[in-house]
Amino acid sequence: MTLVPSFFCTKSPVTLINPGLPPVLLYPVARHPLPVTAPEGLTDRLGRTRALILHALTPPCSTGEPALRTHVSIGTASKHASVLRKAGLVTSTRRGCTP
Repeated sequence: MTLVPSFFCTKSPVTLINPGLPPVLLYPVARHPLPVTAPEGLTDRLGRTRALILHALTPPCSTGEPALRTHVSIGTASKHASVLRKAGLVTSTRRGCTP
């Protein structure tokens, strides 16, 4: 049996069985949010959460990463990133399929 750690397996292990291949067990990897603190003074101008999101976007990453780093929902992180983008403080690039 092959053991494979996975960030996409979030709740419990998953088995992959193909008669022609050895069995595989995917198991969740522990996720530890990175500590994020906003630079001094930025919180006064943008608000605590938006300042944390801005700081968490360095290095560039998907919306899910700043949400994880700042302990907010993906929707909240996306909304703050959108406001920061409209203000010209961040840019975004879409990757993958678009509907």
